[in-house]
Amino acid sequence: MSSRPLSLAAIALLLVTGCSPEPALIVVLSPASATTADNLLVSIETEFGQPAEGSFQFRWQRDGAVQEELSGLNLVPASQTSRDERWQAFVTATRGDAEPLELQSNTVEIANSPPSVASVVIGPAEPTATTQLSAEVLGYEDRDGDAPTYSFTWFVDGVATGEDLGILVVGLFVRDQQVQVEVTASDGTEQSSPVLSELITIGNSAPSAPVIAILPVHPVGSQDSLQCAVLDDALDVDQDSVSYELDWLVDGGDYPGDPVASGWAGPSTTLLDSDTVPAEDTAPGAEWTCTLRASDALAASEASYSVVLAEQDETVSDFGLVDTNTLSPTSGEPVSPRDYLCKVSGWYFGHST
Repeated sequence: MSSRPLSLAAIALLLVTGCSPEPALIVVLSPASATTADNLLVSIETEFGQPAEGSFQFRWQRDGAVQEELSGLNLVPASQTSRDERWQAFVTATRGDAEPLELQSNTVEIANSPPSVASVVIGPAEPTATTQLSAEVLGYEDRDGDAPTYSFTWFVDGVATGEDLGILVVGLFVRDQQVQVEVTASDGTEQSSPVLSELITIGNSAPSAPVIAILPVHPVGSQDSLQCAVLDDALDVDQDSVSYELDWLVDGGDYPGDPVASGWAGPSTTLLDSDTVPAEDTAPGAEWTCTLRASDALAASEASYSVVLAEQDETVSDFGLVDTNTLSPTSGEPVSPRDYLCKVSGWYFGHST
């Protein structure tokens, strides 16, 4: 079989193939979409995407200004960059005996870094239905130094309340409900990932303290009996029933004592158990204190009232007048200031002719 002679074109191609030039180099600065949280890394590749061989000297420019302190490094730490800066790498590449090449990378503009929040905590630690709740945001970070703006979403038993402030006011939750809050931080450009607090459970509220007084207002020893009267009842925001427990002290000691001290007649009941001390147990100059405890079986509050008994009646003599106000419930009847003791704060009398 005869061989076909090579053409001149084929011979020329064989000669050229044996001395082809080295592939071109590309300088790549990454990441292309960097933020202030990213290190800037420069790499040298061939035009075919393979790592390049040779020796390389690196230089850096920030906004067109040379950064001498970074010369020779192929990496710029994230701590050296700031938002909106433009960075570029320059490389002197030497391969074998060839002349050094001056190369430059793509330009990377530093973008905004989103903020972050570590946690959010609801306070106070043991809330009740009478406690305003507040959200405390912990661990805010923004690498660009931007101040935060927070948005909140409050949940009561898993249902959003519609409140978007850092507080949840009284009236939006009751005892035994569970409350949670979610917070998102904004730096004016981007938002953080939302962070959810732990659940808290609304606890029991103690009843309010009752308002009490000892009647009469100016008692005389050995003459007046003493009644511990409730002027305003205790209130319970959890709608629990409230019970009262009453105690007397005389000159700092228990009355009537346990066992009942010798000589005491002991208290009687007018409206509350043991709320009345008989006149025979009183004496001029003695100090009597009534303490009334209001309880919802889980928590309690109390009020106290003290009075020192006088030796004689030093109050203005009582008097009465006929009520001439036709719109009054007592119209046409005699009325006296004593009829309104502990019910009003003042009396006003008028006269005209």
